[in-house]
Amino acid sequence: TGTVGVTANGTVTGTAAEGIKATGNDAVTVSVADTVTGATRGLSLIGGTGGAGNISVTGTGGFVGGTGDAANILNNGSGTVTVDISGASSSTGGEGIKVRDTAAGGDISVTTGAVTALTAGMDGIDVQSLSNTANVTIVANGDINAGNAGLVGAIFPAGATGNIDITANGAINARFGVDAENFGTGNTTVTTVGPVAVTTGNGIFASTNGGNVTVTAGDVTSTGNSAIIGRQSNAAGAGAVDITAGNVS
Repeated sequence: TGTVGVTANGTVTGTAAEGIKATGNDAVTVSVADTVTGATRGLSLIGGTGGAGNISVTGTGGFVGGTGDAANILNNGSGTVTVDISGASSSTGGEGIKVRDTAAGGDISVTTGAVTALTAGMDGIDVQSLSNTANVTIVANGDINAGNAGLVGAIFPAGATGNIDITANGAINARFGVDAENFGTGNTTVTTVGPVAVTTGNGIFASTNGGNVTVTAGDVTSTGNSAIIGRQSNAAGAGAVDITAGNVS
């Protein structure tokens, strides 16, 4: 029932499995000062099973996955998840930064540097919540390159009240740029500062089932689909849709 904590002050290399694997029934904290590399995943973290402790992944380092994700984080409890890393993360065969919770989960906040996950079907940053109350916040401070979606933020319960807020400060190059889908009644906000360039997917897709949708974008290009979609999908909802963009193609 105690806290699990891992602090890595140098590089970490897992030659047969993960770089770091941390599992706990309450709070789990991981701090990395340099690159953590795994043959499978760079980081596997499961926390909060039967508990209310917070999950925290911080530091100036980043994660590198081989056959698996760069970082895979699951919150089984009612605490929050905070990822705040400034180093670059990447995966050869998996996703970049992947975060999941359960219906009990609290807020999820992910801040990263550059993320690369170029294998077909793999997302750069993928955060999905099953909670009725959690907010999902993603800030990408570096370029995002992905085989599927660059950034995914989703809240699934129809009765959810949480908000989605996604900011991309670097460039996005992927099949699908930003996928921000709120099936609850909260707000959805997407801000892209750098250029978004995608192939067969949408450049930006932002939706909610009753709240406001706000998209503030720089240049957005999609060669095979819509550049920007903003949608408030509840006919009885009072939410507004507001889109501002630079050059759109």
